[in-house]
Amino acid sequence: MSLDHPDPHLGNVAGLQLRDMTVDEADDGLRLSHLAGWNQTHQDWDYLLRHGKGSGFQTAEGLWIATMVTLPVGPEYGWISMVLTDPDWRRRGLASRLMHIGIEHLRQSGLVPALDATPEGEKVYRSLGFKAATQLGRWLLKPGNPGLEEPVTDGSKIRSVEQEDLEALANWDRTQAGIERKEMLRYLCTNRPDLAFLEETLGGIISGYIMGRDGDRATQLGPLVASNPVSAGRLLRTALGKAGSPVYVDAFTENQPHLETDNPVTWTLERPFFRMIHAAASAPGDPPSLFLAAGPELG
Repeated sequence: MSLDHPDPHLGNVAGLQLRDMTVDEADDGLRLSHLAGWNQTHQDWDYLLRHGKGSGFQTAEGLWIATMVTLPVGPEYGWISMVLTDPDWRRRGLASRLMHIGIEHLRQSGLVPALDATPEGEKVYRSLGFKAATQLGRWLLKPGNPGLEEPVTDGSKIRSVEQEDLEALANWDRTQAGIERKEMLRYLCTNRPDLAFLEETLGGIISGYIMGRDGDRATQLGPLVASNPVSAGRLLRTALGKAGSPVYVDAFTENQPHLETDNPVTWTLERPFFRMIHAAASAPGDPPSLFLAAGPELG
């Protein structure tokens, strides 16, 4: 895999056209997701291309064969995702060229690049200046019987998230996750409102939330952010009761045992991955409050 830094103005590589993607090309990105066996939907690609910047390589015939998306997540960080290459075009350095472009774009915007990497990708991304900040795991959950509504306990209650909650919820999330996710939360709440729950005290103070979305292979739950493991456990139980089966969760390794203890369903680890930050920057967020990520494509 070539790691040569490309000319950012390069217009043609080995007969391929380097282009920015438009929202109208969401299905072209989805084709590559399907080839890789990933879980994204057309709606995910539409969101990423509306709020981020997609780049990639196209053949002379107009076929997209490699992609990468950068997504600003607040004033400090930018997310890199959807680094995909058609199997017929792999091992030609296309993904590395796109990574260089994404890193440079974010740095010129004053943002620290961040991403989630598989163990194989982690080796490549280290060579590009990334370092592992924390570890996660992609788990497949198979709930048994539908869960029951969580009762009011210890002065708290769980209820559905409403659109009018999003401003306050995004502000609270920013203090915990360290990044700006208001538009992402709006997208998730619109995509699957039946999976969006928040916990609050009887005085209306937020102590946690969970959201989810449809997936190509399975429903994805996350993010899950909570002030303590008890709140996180009952939020996950509530969402699992609505999600059906099977369900994907991307759990932060440090906190996953708390969730598994409080949710005695079948947990099957599909793969680990690493959250990586570029250069000497530190990872955003307060680790004890982060239980589930939104997914490698969203951060």
